[in-house]
Amino acid sequence: MGISDKLAGFADSYYKITDPQKYKLRLGERQLASNLGYRATKNNRLRSNIRFGNKSADEHTNEAELDTLRDAARALDRDNIYAKAILDRLGEAILGQGVEIQIQSPNKNWNKKATKMFNDFWNDSPDIRGIFTGKEIEKLVFRAIDVDGDILINKLNNGKIQIIEADRIRDPRKASKNVEKGIELDRFGAIKKFHIYEHEDRINSRSKHESTTINAEDAIFLANRARLSQTRGVPRFAPAFDLFEDMDAFTEASIIQQKMAANHVMAVTKHDHESIHTTTEEDSEGNEREQEITAPGSVVYLEAGEDVKMLGASQTGQQYSPFITQLLRFSGLPFGLPLEILSLDFSKTNYSSARASLLTAHKGFLMRHKKFVREFLEPVIRWKIEMWVKSGELGEVKSYSVSSTPPKMIVLDPVKETKADIERIQSGLSSNREVCNTNGTSWSETLDYKEEEILKAIKIAENVVKKTGAKVDWRDILGQAKTFNEAIFREEEVDDSENDTE
Repeated sequence: MGISDKLAGFADSYYKITDPQKYKLRLGERQLASNLGYRATKNNRLRSNIRFGNKSADEHTNEAELDTLRDAARALDRDNIYAKAILDRLGEAILGQGVEIQIQSPNKNWNKKATKMFNDFWNDSPDIRGIFTGKEIEKLVFRAIDVDGDILINKLNNGKIQIIEADRIRDPRKASKNVEKGIELDRFGAIKKFHIYEHEDRINSRSKHESTTINAEDAIFLANRARLSQTRGVPRFAPAFDLFEDMDAFTEASIIQQKMAANHVMAVTKHDHESIHTTTEEDSEGNEREQEITAPGSVVYLEAGEDVKMLGASQTGQQYSPFITQLLRFSGLPFGLPLEILSLDFSKTNYSSARASLLTAHKGFLMRHKKFVREFLEPVIRWKIEMWVKSGELGEVKSYSVSSTPPKMIVLDPVKETKADIERIQSGLSSNREVCNTNGTSWSETLDYKEEEILKAIKIAENVVKKTGAKVDWRDILGQAKTFNEAIFREEEVDDSENDTE
């Protein structure tokens, strides 16, 4: 409640006593304004925990809350099979075996040399620790954005990179107002410096707990943000923590229920303790305990006053699969990951529904792939090329572009997809570049390869003609028909139900 609301409340109390008519009029006006407003602005049980106020995104979390979110997300990645599956499937779909980079300029020789130099650097060990290759760094950095929320890459003067995890970026002891959770900002909110600490377990107790600073121009900062006023990133798991807890709890309860159902657990009720004489036996340690009243295939005759009750749990087995399936579908939403890819199960789909799901997912995968290349790999490439140009190892060009081979879309029926691609290109609804991107290949590289193949095939065909006199066309060398035969893609119309995989 703001100051204006409190003053209005005092005025209402005053008029309620001194002028009841004006009090009723004020209540009526307030009720009318309330009815014309948004329903979501009214406080009720569903919105009782919402923090109201004109605050920036940085005010929504403090350093301790970010630590808690990261620890919870890392615990999911370590121990939760569902969360780990999400991260694994996402990395496979967006990065595959690693991003294939293309460096393009008008100078083809320069392109080949620059690409080779970067690949040699990236495939070796660009990390200052000398542990990870570039492809491994790609996967770990991509995973850290979802799990930790953000990550920092320090570009070192010796040409190596240093990967700094999110929890090492912290406020210095004497932080000024322009430092936001370890990141120093200018008056416009642009990043100037990062304040870096060692992990707590690596700090020497005899040394001072001091931070080092990294200038923004020497670093690459990747963050999962949701608002324009947000500086630090938040784990992508944050909205789904409760779902994973529910899945764990329900799975544990279901397993216990199945164990109880498989093992006949009994309880003996003794109504007259004085008249009951139980049989005891010694265990391996010499301790006496009451003998079990049942054994497989045995018949037990109880004493007077005893009865037996079976202990069991309510049946959850039939509800387990649909319940977990639905929660899995929900948990994949923040990542744009459909259930079919997450669970690797297409048994509840047909061709049309599975293809629609894969198309939607592929759009999201493509966007995240481009974002990852633009924000991480391209800055590293340009930084390295600038160093090689300054050292004279690589010639200078006026301009060049950095692109990558996009992730390949999962194809359910290659023949149908190929026919659809041909029809879209012939009707002008698509291009060769777009089709190549969908199939996870580079359009420019595909044309270069085709050029090399055609020139080589023409040369071979000419040699064969000279040596043998036989009529050989270069298309014969490549195994291509001289005219395109569309009939190979024709098929009889069938009921779509035949493609169901249920």
